[in-house]
Amino acid sequence: MERARVTHHRTVLAAAAAAVLVLAAASSAHAASGTWSSGGQAGVHAQGSWETKLSKIYFSGYVRDTACDGHSVKINISFQHDIAGLPSGYRTETVTNTLGCNQNKSFSFNSYQPGQTVSIAVQECVVYASAPDHCSSFHRVVRTQV
Repeated sequence: MERARVTHHRTVLAAAAAAVLVLAAASSAHAASGTWSSGGQAGVHAQGSWETKLSKIYFSGYVRDTACDGHSVKINISFQHDIAGLPSGYRTETVTNTLGCNQNKSFSFNSYQPGQTVSIAVQECVVYASAPDHCSSFHRVVRTQV
């Protein structure tokens, strides 16, 4: 009877260990990461990194004024979510840097979109108080499955 109990416990422990390994492999199978950089507007530079983890995408970086001309700069960040190729959500975040010449303004955003494809595009702008902002076109820097 004691031998049967020990064998049963070993079987349960082996099954539990196998389940943990399967879960670890499944969660890491969709993990991805990378870096991104802007380059669309003179006087503005932005760059950073992104990572998918636990059904979220984390997007971070900084925006810097490289013109040193007294104008603020900003970056618009567009998050688009797709399911099976069809748009399912959209949001835009704006980070404005008023710190001045060659100063970095850091930012970090995340989005919870399990099972969806996420596209992130950025647009860099020089901000003018009495005129329209001078902006680049949006360009995609990330497209990944979450």
